[in-house]
Amino acid sequence: MKKKCLVLLWLVIGFMFLAGCSARLSRLEVDYGTSHALAKQNQTLNAEAGKRLEPVYGLNGQAAQSAVEKYQKGFGSQTATPTKTLSMTTGK
Repeated sequence: MKKKCLVLLWLVIGFMFLAGCSARLSRLEVDYGTSHALAKQNQTLNAEAGKRLEPVYGLNGQAAQSAVEKYQKGFGSQTATPTKTLSMTTGK
Protein backbone atom coordinates (compact mmCIF):
# COMPACT_ATOMS: atom_id res chain seq x y z
CA MET A 1 0.00 0.00 0.00
CA LYS A 2 2.84 2.39 0.84
CA LYS A 3 4.55 1.50 -2.41
CA LYS A 4 1.41 2.41 -4.42
CA CYS A 5 1.09 5.74 -2.60
CA LEU A 6 4.75 6.49 -3.19
CA VAL A 7 4.47 5.68 -6.93
CA LEU A 8 1.30 7.79 -7.18
CA LEU A 9 3.02 10.65 -5.38
CA TRP A 10 5.97 10.54 -7.80
CA LEU A 11 3.59 10.46 -10.77
CA VAL A 12 1.74 13.52 -9.46
CA ILE A 13 5.03 15.36 -8.83
CA GLY A 14 6.26 14.43 -12.33
CA PHE A 15 3.01 15.58 -13.90
CA MET A 16 3.18 18.89 -12.02
CA PHE A 17 6.78 19.35 -13.13
CA LEU A 18 5.90 18.75 -16.77
CA ALA A 19 2.83 20.99 -16.56
CA GLY A 20 4.95 23.80 -15.10
CA CYS A 21 7.44 23.58 -17.95
CA SER A 22 4.87 23.73 -20.70
CA ALA A 23 5.31 26.63 -23.09
CA ARG A 24 2.28 28.86 -23.08
CA LEU A 25 2.50 32.25 -24.79
CA SER A 26 1.31 35.26 -22.87
CA ARG A 27 -0.74 38.06 -24.40
CA LEU A 28 2.40 40.20 -24.61
CA GLU A 29 4.36 37.53 -26.46
CA VAL A 30 1.56 36.95 -28.96
CA ASP A 31 1.40 40.65 -29.92
CA TYR A 32 5.17 41.24 -29.79
CA GLY A 33 6.13 43.73 -32.53
CA THR A 34 2.58 44.53 -33.59
CA SER A 35 2.69 48.11 -32.30
CA HIS A 36 5.92 48.78 -34.22
CA ALA A 37 4.47 47.40 -37.44
CA LEU A 38 1.26 49.43 -37.01
CA ALA A 39 3.17 52.64 -36.28
CA LYS A 40 5.33 52.13 -39.38
CA GLN A 41 2.25 51.45 -41.50
CA ASN A 42 0.43 54.52 -40.17
CA GLN A 43 3.41 56.77 -40.90
CA THR A 44 3.64 55.76 -44.54
CA LEU A 45 2.18 58.58 -46.60
CA ASN A 46 2.23 56.86 -49.97
CA ALA A 47 2.60 53.10 -49.87
CA GLU A 48 2.90 52.90 -53.67
CA ALA A 49 5.85 55.33 -53.85
CA GLY A 50 8.46 52.58 -54.23
CA LYS A 51 6.74 51.17 -57.30
CA ARG A 52 6.95 54.40 -59.33
CA LEU A 53 10.02 54.63 -61.53
CA GLU A 54 9.63 58.14 -62.92
CA PRO A 55 12.14 60.74 -61.71
CA VAL A 56 11.43 62.99 -58.76
CA TYR A 57 11.53 66.66 -59.62
CA GLY A 58 12.66 69.12 -56.98
CA LEU A 59 15.42 71.70 -56.91
CA ASN A 60 17.57 72.01 -59.99
CA GLY A 61 21.33 71.54 -59.68
CA GLN A 62 22.27 75.22 -59.45
CA ALA A 63 19.69 76.02 -56.79
CA ALA A 64 20.70 72.99 -54.74
CA GLN A 65 24.41 73.86 -55.01
CA SER A 66 23.69 77.44 -53.94
CA ALA A 67 21.70 76.23 -50.92
CA VAL A 68 24.51 73.87 -49.87
CA GLU A 69 27.15 76.60 -50.19
CA LYS A 70 25.04 79.05 -48.19
CA TYR A 71 24.53 76.42 -45.50
CA GLN A 72 28.26 75.68 -45.27
CA LYS A 73 29.22 79.38 -45.19
CA GLY A 74 26.91 79.85 -42.23
CA PHE A 75 29.22 77.76 -40.07
CA GLY A 76 32.36 79.68 -41.07
CA SER A 77 31.08 83.12 -40.14
CA GLN A 78 30.11 82.45 -36.57
CA THR A 79 30.73 85.39 -34.30
CA ALA A 80 31.71 85.15 -30.68
CA THR A 81 28.74 85.34 -28.39
CA PRO A 82 28.85 88.40 -26.17
CA THR A 83 29.44 87.71 -22.52
CA LYS A 84 27.07 89.28 -20.06
CA THR A 85 28.21 90.59 -16.71
CA LEU A 86 26.17 91.42 -13.70
CA SER A 87 27.41 94.12 -11.38
CA MET A 88 25.91 94.93 -8.02
CA THR A 89 26.53 98.03 -5.96
CA THR A 90 25.46 98.95 -2.50
CA GLY A 91 23.61 102.20 -1.98
CA LYS A 92 25.65 104.25 0.56
